[in-house]
Amino acid sequence: MSCTVWLAACAPASVVERLDDRRVGTQIAVGRGRNRTLVATARSTPSGADLAVTARHVCDQYEEASLHRVQVTTRKANVAGTVVFYLAAAAGAGIGAGILGDAHNVAASGDLTMKNPVGRTGAYAIGGVISGLGLIALGVGIGTSVRGRDSVRDLGIVRARVQGTTQTVTCNWLPAASMALVLDVGGNNIDAGTTDAAGKANFSWDRLEALASTGQVTSTGTLKTVEGEDLGSVDLLAARSHWAGVYLASATLHAEHDEVEQATKSVERAQQLGADVTNARARIAAAPTTLRREKERQAKETAEAEAKQEQARRHIETAKTHLRHSDLDAADTELTKAKELGGDVDALAGKLVTMMSTKAISGWKRHIAQCRKVATVRGKIENMSHCDGDCQQIKQKVNKEWERLGAVKLPVDVLSSEQVQSIKDQCEQAGCPDCP
Repeated sequence: MSCTVWLAACAPASVVERLDDRRVGTQIAVGRGRNRTLVATARSTPSGADLAVTARHVCDQYEEASLHRVQVTTRKANVAGTVVFYLAAAAGAGIGAGILGDAHNVAASGDLTMKNPVGRTGAYAIGGVISGLGLIALGVGIGTSVRGRDSVRDLGIVRARVQGTTQTVTCNWLPAASMALVLDVGGNNIDAGTTDAAGKANFSWDRLEALASTGQVTSTGTLKTVEGEDLGSVDLLAARSHWAGVYLASATLHAEHDEVEQATKSVERAQQLGADVTNARARIAAAPTTLRREKERQAKETAEAEAKQEQARRHIETAKTHLRHSDLDAADTELTKAKELGGDVDALAGKLVTMMSTKAISGWKRHIAQCRKVATVRGKIENMSHCDGDCQQIKQKVNKEWERLGAVKLPVDVLSSEQVQSIKDQCEQAGCPDCP
């Protein structure tokens, strides 16, 4: 059995270990990145936009202390056990030494004069064994004393996070390489290319030609990944200005070549993109085709105006004929048509109103006279004490005539308020069934 085993088995001791730290420095540390976010920047140029996409993370930033660490081990041996080992060692050494010292006096095993069951060799053996046991006990005692001493072990410099100093920060800004991009312009996704190793890509305004031709280039667009992740906005005012300039130049060129239709389309597109098209429209207006068309338009308008005047004149003449024959409704229809064509009908219309007023008053007078006559007959019949068969027939005819008079609708809109009031008074005095 080895000495270690003897020490462990025969010399137990209590052991207490502790770590003593002494701060020798402090530094800022950053943990592993997490929660990746893509961020894009766009710089507009006259010809396009320089795009740059970076991937950023968030990390835990904290203070990290440098500590000089030592391990202190405190041991406490079993005192009673140690004393026993030393006493056993002393006894063993003393007894063993005594036996060894007296062994030469022991008769040898072949001595004929003296007899001893152990013999000299056995005495030496016994003395040696007892001495050895004493030495072993001494070793265990010494080992126990040694193990009972304290020890210090230098563990060197260690690092430890300082509690309460952690905060979340942005970290690990890295280029987003080989990333396919699209530019959302008013709901239209336009291919924006793929980033290079430095996370950069160039978007040319030429890619917006289809949208520019219909005026759909908005003031801003949204840069996205092909998967749909929003990377931020892109200012497209430079793109609108670029295409507006292209269309203005095109309009000027077409106008110089008397290509009015093409020039007009280009001007309309430039105007949709917010361009000032005053000069371009002036160039189109000065083009030979435009001047010729303007003359043709003016000539056409003049001819149409003259034709309308002639038609109005004919309607007026027809109205005069109807007035001479007192056909006032037909005259009114003709004057209305003439007025719609721009004819001067005021004088004739005044005459028509006067004639219609006179006719209306005459009609009301006849109507009131008839009412008065029928009302008189009805009154007489109602006052008769006896009405025979002939009387009843007359009564029926009178009642029918009274109903007819009540259904007659004579005009009053062509009369003045004084005329209407006069007719109303006469009508009520006559007992007419329906008065204005």
